[in-house]
Amino acid sequence: MAFFPLNGQYETTDISHSSNPPAEASGVELAPGPDGSTGGSFQFSGNLTSFLQFPNKGGLDTRYSMTFLAWIYHEQTEGPIFYYADTEYGIRFLLKDDRFIARLCSSNLTLMEGLASDILEAKTWHFVGASYNFFSGELILWINGSFHKKRDVPWPDELATQQSVILGAVPGVAGEYKGRISCVQLYDRVLSESEIEDAKQLCLITGKTFLLLFCSILAL
Repeated sequence: MAFFPLNGQYETTDISHSSNPPAEASGVELAPGPDGSTGGSFQFSGNLTSFLQFPNKGGLDTRYSMTFLAWIYHEQTEGPIFYYADTEYGIRFLLKDDRFIARLCSSNLTLMEGLASDILEAKTWHFVGASYNFFSGELILWINGSFHKKRDVPWPDELATQQSVILGAVPGVAGEYKGRISCVQLYDRVLSESEIEDAKQLCLITGKTFLLLFCSILAL
């Protein structure tokens, strides 16, 4: 549904078939990426004026099942990574106490389950992700391309994914993210572990190999 490389070549452009609108960018700059490449990520400064906000014209509205993935390099213990905005209880992917956390919310703004990872080392690149299966109620965390944790949501429901999306800073208790983010991906289904590993490589390769791998994930 969406693939934002967040690098110097594509900036905030969505290169998936959905062609979602680019982000409003404030207080961010290019920085080295997960593979050390120049301009391979966006640096967030850790204040309220440092963020990316993506309009949601329907292309980011997963509603049912979903998988979220991103490369992160965090420099402080907490902050928003990927928030559905404009609602008090939107879907949240964030850091708190050096842990990657997925918090779910239904489309009628009822809080659902959440799940936290083990502690992630700061100032190190991590490929983080979460999947939610509307049919089984299973919530899964992925860390560095591998299965990490899961829990069952007792009453599966549609998700609150209809709003715009903010990376980096959200007013209020959410705080501000300080560090780098790259290769943000959003799918409207649960990816398998092998697909997660393929997705991990997408921003580390270029050219024909990249296109073939990306298209293979979308086609499945």
